Amino acid sequence: MSVCQFIPPLPLENLNGIFPHIFKHMDAAVIVADAGRRIIMINDEARKVFGYEETELVGRETKMLYADPADFEEQGRRRFNKDAVDSGEKYVTRYSRKNGELFDGETIGGPIKNDKDENIFFVGFIRDVSDRIATETSLNRLHAITSSRELSLRERVDAILKLGTEHFGLPIGIVSHIDGPIYEIEYAVHPDGALEQGMVFDFRDTYCSHVYRQTEVAGFHHVAKSEIRTHPCYKDFKLEAYLGATIFVNGDRFGTLNFSSIQARRPFTRQEIEMVRLLAEWIGHELSLARELRSLIQAREDLNRTSARDELTGLYNRRYAMEKVGTELERLNQFHLPLVTAILSFNDLKTLNRTFGYAEGDNALRAFAQKITLLSRATDVVARWSGSEFIAVLPNTDERGAKIFLERLTEGVRKANFSQVFTGKELQMAVGLAVAHPGESADDVIRRAEVDLQRVTAS
Repeated sequence: MSVCQFIPPLPLENLNGIFPHIFKHMDAAVIVADAGRRIIMINDEARKVFGYEETELVGRETKMLYADPADFEEQGRRRFNKDAVDSGEKYVTRYSRKNGELFDGETIGGPIKNDKDENIFFVGFIRDVSDRIATETSLNRLHAITSSRELSLRERVDAILKLGTEHFGLPIGIVSHIDGPIYEIEYAVHPDGALEQGMVFDFRDTYCSHVYRQTEVAGFHHVAKSEIRTHPCYKDFKLEAYLGATIFVNGDRFGTLNFSSIQARRPFTRQEIEMVRLLAEWIGHELSLARELRSLIQAREDLNRTSARDELTGLYNRRYAMEKVGTELERLNQFHLPLVTAILSFNDLKTLNRTFGYAEGDNALRAFAQKITLLSRATDVVARWSGSEFIAVLPNTDERGAKIFLERLTEGVRKANFSQVFTGKELQMAVGLAVAHPGESADDVIRRAEVDLQRVTAS
């Protein structure tokens, strides 16, 4: 719509008097200026937007409303001059309020002509679109953060907290986990670094107690003048402004996303309410994915452990032992670290099974597994090799060290009571030993240990 269409065809001397009536109830700020761009009238919305009374502006150049004088000059060249025509084009300019606060104004402006087609007034219709532009900018930043494959979960959440502190003008950002009366900080941004992960507070002493039990966002822009001015959080920390939303993980309440400041601020807008809700939803979604990923990793680790373990004894199985020998041979070839592999045979197992049954033999094998695990180092790998045979992979161990360990193990087996019924006779264990050499394969080393076991058993 043309700017000129707002003005009825009345004589020039009558126009100035009817401007206030025409623009009084418009929801846009209206500035009317003369041909020299000096203000002659503003409407009520302009008073609210700019913070000036009309008497403070009349007779002064519109230049005082621009954040950047260069924009005043540019708009003068393009739209507000004696030769300007009304294009009806919207544009966004940065303006300045009386209190010095800057804002983005979506503007439609142009000339008002007389019956001689001369530009006698200029009018501008201005809407504050700062929130809309800030939201669009923040949404673009959010997309860049959430779509980045280079950032970890912690880095993404930290980046979102920083985005929120800048978007809302609240310098403290927190992701909390709430468990009953316990309020624990999971992630935090604080201008002085005063908040850290793991810090715990009484949930009842936080503003989040007003948001956690509901699905709606809670915001207080000036706590001292609100219904929660007696809240313990205000008494303890003097936080004047707060904006928070509940975080849901897999449909369950997890905690809150909240931003706060010791400075009061203007009331929160609808766009800001929706933005914090969106950020809380995204963090909840990411925490859900992280929880599911941890569960999958744990399940895979459990499966790997199960597939690598002997069901009866709980020791590693033959396949895992072979892989471990191969891995340690690579370390031997690369770093020249010693390696000894031993095959251990439980000599009395057949007699135990035949005389007292397989259940008693199984009990003895389990007891032996517990004993050898107790005597082994954390770096050693002991596995069940066959029915009555076990294999010990001893990294970073030379022949002398291996013999000391095996003698201690043999003595422990001799003294242990592995069976409640097989008494009166010491259980015997035979050991075959192989010191690994560079260039050997796992099969080569194990074969030499088996040959040595056969030699020991036959002697």
